[in-house]
Amino acid sequence: MSFNAIIVWTFFCVLQSCFGQSRFDKKSSAYNHKETSFDKDIPPNKWDTSYFKIKKGIESNLGIGSIENGSKDLQIRIWRGFPHTDFMQLSIFSKRDNNWSAYLYNLVLHYNRDFDSIIAITKDLVEKPPCSGWDSFADSLFKLDVLYLPDDSKIENYHDNLSMDSETITIEIATENNYRIYSYADVKNSSHKTKNAKKVLQILELIQKEF
Repeated sequence: MSFNAIIVWTFFCVLQSCFGQSRFDKKSSAYNHKETSFDKDIPPNKWDTSYFKIKKGIESNLGIGSIENGSKDLQIRIWRGFPHTDFMQLSIFSKRDNNWSAYLYNLVLHYNRDFDSIIAITKDLVEKPPCSGWDSFADSLFKLDVLYLPDDSKIENYHDNLSMDSETITIEIATENNYRIYSYADVKNSSHKTKNAKKVLQILELIQKEF
């Protein structure tokens, strides 16, 4: 092989290696790298849920703001509640500059006379680190695919024979360039039907154990 051919081949290999590494980096850090576009993943059925109808009222009363248009830091919000209830739980996990924080709310919702809007919220707030430490907790959380689980509407026959009054778990994830939301109804009774519902149940159990 000539000297010039060796130079061209070496350049091609380096270019291919860099391109391949770039693709890997983008895939593995989808919720960390910066892009100019904003990706939003909201299943169409979410707009009609009771969660969305009271979500803005809760955010306003708590002063936490919406993350539907992104967040400067990685933020995970996990909502727990039953339909037409006055009690909800909200867990917020945020990572900014490699520092994690947790805010865990127990909420009593006070509605107006028509029961269609929130006029006040009684809250119990706990702010503390997980028992096992942030590295261990975050690793366990990510291993359960909290960032990437599909919405239960995308799982065939998931809602067959589910109770209309079952608890629903709704999870929001936001970064500067990404937002997605997904829900799972009745994970306790559905965990035997699909591994994704089982992972959501394990996420709840993990939070209960750590906090």
